[in-house]
Amino acid sequence: MHQPLENIPNEPAKKQNGISPKFKEIIDELVYRNISRPYKIYQDILLNNYNDHARPSLLQIQNYLKYYRKKNGDVNSIVGLEELVKPKLFTNLELKTYALDEPIYFGSEIMDGDENNHFHLGITSKQLLQNVYHGCTFHMDCTYKIVKYGFPVLVFGCTDIRRKFFPICYFITSHEQEIDYSFFWTSLFKIANSLDINLIELIDYICIDSCYASANSIQKNLISSTIIMCWYHLKAKINKHANKIPKVHQESVVDDIIHLRSTKTQESIETKIKNILSKWNKLRGLKPFLKYFKKRWINSPFRNWKLCNTPAGFSMSNSPIESYNNKIKTHFTDRKKFNLLPVFEIFEKVVMLESRESLDCVISNCAKATYTLKLAAKKEIENISLIEKKDNYIKYICKDRYSVQINTECMCPDCTDCSCSNFLDKAVCTHLIACCMVESINFPGIVLKSFISKTKSKKRKAGYWYEKD
Repeated sequence: MHQPLENIPNEPAKKQNGISPKFKEIIDELVYRNISRPYKIYQDILLNNYNDHARPSLLQIQNYLKYYRKKNGDVNSIVGLEELVKPKLFTNLELKTYALDEPIYFGSEIMDGDENNHFHLGITSKQLLQNVYHGCTFHMDCTYKIVKYGFPVLVFGCTDIRRKFFPICYFITSHEQEIDYSFFWTSLFKIANSLDINLIELIDYICIDSCYASANSIQKNLISSTIIMCWYHLKAKINKHANKIPKVHQESVVDDIIHLRSTKTQESIETKIKNILSKWNKLRGLKPFLKYFKKRWINSPFRNWKLCNTPAGFSMSNSPIESYNNKIKTHFTDRKKFNLLPVFEIFEKVVMLESRESLDCVISNCAKATYTLKLAAKKEIENISLIEKKDNYIKYICKDRYSVQINTECMCPDCTDCSCSNFLDKAVCTHLIACCMVESINFPGIVLKSFISKTKSKKRKAGYWYEKD
């Protein structure tokens, strides 16, 4: 409750120079609690300390905050962070007996975060590190507007065949240079190796945005991994350079890029690229865009954005991790920025919650049919023809073009597949669902209804109106 008003005689207030130590402590505490606007602080003091004649004026608070920022600079406060981290640092713990859902810190370099002293600190748990075994595609992305003064939060995780995102760790750094990303990988490998998890062998495909610093660090630390370029990020970047494409050719260029992405085999990639680039070279006014496209998306670490660059159903966009970052800001930080100590207190709760959720999670080895996909599949039923049917093997052809092979005992993409590009993208397509409907196969998402004949079923005879059921 706010301090109530009292009947105070009209005595002249004693003149005081500057803000008293008591109110300096109150202002510092409010700034720490993320209340940093002068008028908000003035309101709080006016409501809770109205009867204190020594309370500062709005102008005094403004001047104090101006001096405070000038003295301390726009850096995050690391006060109290060492005390929070040290007991939970993985080098100070007996990991074999440590709880699965308890937070663990790694990669600790608690510095001021200036150009010469970069700040690094990561947090995870034993259960979150076990999520690496669920991964088809791994994802890495930096999100902002969580830590004050622009410190990015690096989120690392993986998706399964149904595009469900599983977080593995969270890492806060003051900079996004190659040395910072390399430090992240080195620190993560150390804690993973202490739990007998070989990350280098498990990470086959990793999806990132077009950041050269992160790409270079992956090429140096994960030599056998394939970098996948986020498809939606690529489209956004091309839209920014749309002014290099004459309006006459824009539709044709977009169709060519989509056609190139739908490539099904590695053998046909080079031929397609050669044909499209030679076609663009002949078009008038397209050479600036051609030069940009070749440099950025063909001859660079971000060249793997075609469907044939990953197995069927593996995610080729960072949409799952972007949605997850939005979830953190909406439900945990309430879209506010905090200093480092409150941020890690929040992420300790995030780690515990995600660890307990992943304990109860069931991992599927195949995709799931959605409602819209089932509606579209019903229209394809008339276009399919049976080719071969054995014990557990069924083969169909759809539209005299796409071959569908179904293993009735296993619906994973290795055993059940279709030759269309949509299946290569999501491990499920209308042709496959149509064939499953015809054969009454329980593909995930399809509910087979059992019909009861009305003539054979026993009908209940209605009793008199006064009888109870």
